[in-house]
Amino acid sequence: MQPPTVREVARMLQAEGWELDRTRGDHRQYRKGGRVVTVAGKPGEHLDRGTWAAVKRSVGW
Repeated sequence: MQPPTVREVARMLQAEGWELDRTRGDHRQYRKGGRVVTVAGKPGEHLDRGTWAAVKRSVGW
């Protein structure tokens, strides 16, 4: 099974209350409380498996 796209992850984060803090190139940083999660890639691309694992670990999914 492929990891989700960057766009799908962004929607999931925003649905849980994460706010887009800043963007630099293809890296988007979302902030909630004192925590920060970085999602790298173009919106239509699937995340790499390692990036997807890091996002899940950081968010607590």
